[in-house]
Amino acid sequence: MNVDNVNSTTVYSPTHEMLRFKKTTDVQQTWKEHGWAPPSEDPMTKAKWNYYKTLSVRLETENG
Repeated sequence: MNVDNVNSTTVYSPTHEMLRFKKTTDVQQTWKEHGWAPPSEDPMTKAKWNYYKTLSVRLETENG
């Protein structure tokens, strides 16, 4: 495909090759296919941040 003549008024169909190319460049999806999980989905990371979010409350209740 020659992209030299593509301008902002060009309309692509859902099956256009440029749209297919963009769908295959989702790096995070590719990593997920190989077993990677983002930190927001990791139970240990969630538990760690929950601990730090509640740390001041824990210290106040322990110190009376």
